Amino acid sequence: MLKPLARWCCDSCGQLIDRPEMGYVEWHTAHRTNTTAGFRIVHRTNRCTYQTLDLVNAGRTSIHVPLSEAIDPPGLGRLLSRLEEAIASGSVSPEALGEFIEVLRRAQIPYYEEARVAWEAGIKEGIHDGTSYDAATLKRIIHWKDAAIAAWVASITGEDAVPRVYAMETS
Repeated sequence: MLKPLARWCCDSCGQLIDRPEMGYVEWHTAHRTNTTAGFRIVHRTNRCTYQTLDLVNAGRTSIHVPLSEAIDPPGLGRLLSRLEEAIASGSVSPEALGEFIEVLRRAQIPYYEEARVAWEAGIKEGIHDGTSYDAATLKRIIHWKDAAIAAWVASITGEDAVPRVYAMETS
């Protein structure tokens, strides 16, 4: 199990961001319309962040906030202030608002980052109703996902049991 609010999956390369200091929350703004979009969590490297030249050619500018400044209570205030500014200026579309909310959940809700990969499947299977983001619900989704993966591996390998180790990290 991922350590909550300490590890994330990079939206660019798909690899683990194993410390908040190694990541960014980023998005881009269109020069002509001042619209904001493309909210995501990425490694703090040129390989993973939006490519400046590509954005310039598209008439956009990227904005980065260190992930370490987005995960604590003051970080919540900073992100909400950015959202408030975007809404007040009319520069955020419903799609971009959804992206922002997803990044906000990932940066602020313990266990959401790992549970989100099985969120929709968990709703379909009746594991949760899609309305609760408490730790118990998110852990239930994670354990259900892990058990489903273990069952799938067992069906392929023909083994009756797949060794399972749960490292319940709570800090």
